[in-house]
Amino acid sequence: FNVSTNIIRDRDVKLNYIVTKNAADNFNLVAANYNHNNKFQAIIGSYGTGKSSFLWALEQNLLGKQTIFNSVTETYPGIQSFEFIKIIGEYKPLSVALGNTLKIEFTEDQVEDQVLEKLEKIITKNSKKKIVTVLSFDEFGKFLEYAVKNNPDKEVYFIQRLAEFFNDAKKLALSILSLHQNFSSYGQNLTSEQFKEWEKVKGRLKEV
Repeated sequence: FNVSTNIIRDRDVKLNYIVTKNAADNFNLVAANYNHNNKFQAIIGSYGTGKSSFLWALEQNLLGKQTIFNSVTETYPGIQSFEFIKIIGEYKPLSVALGNTLKIEFTEDQVEDQVLEKLEKIITKNSKKKIVTVLSFDEFGKFLEYAVKNNPDKEVYFIQRLAEFFNDAKKLALSILSLHQNFSSYGQNLTSEQFKEWEKVKGRLKEV
């Protein structure tokens, strides 16, 4: 048990992770969704329910550092390994946070295209070695809170593009994010037209 887990800080920390039936079921569900080409997924749970610790345990298991859940060969057949790109949510544009994490020298008006191009290069390179690229977001709700209050049309469209990018059946890629509430709840203050677009994104997001 750990009061607060940080998926970046605690990467090499060995935590005493207690596997509940719910956590084990969710690990298998993430894999099942992936194998059915639902590769843009959200772990949803209220504060303190262990979402960050689950993301930590998922990474440990997939990288073979610890067998916490089921074996990788059972849940991801044909896959040799995984590479993680990890981001902790901030109150800023999602595209900018990704651009910084991927170390792109981006321009404000082209950052979204540049991010997707860089991800495409990473995924293509890894796929040749049967490596799944995993984009892991903790506290993703902070990006959604920013999107609602700052140019929601532009921000929501980029999230939609990102979801469609990962749900491509040809890609060896997975994006998993954590939220404190379901996706729709974050968009309650949008106009009716904006909320329709928000719901389109939810349709591309598999909630766990």
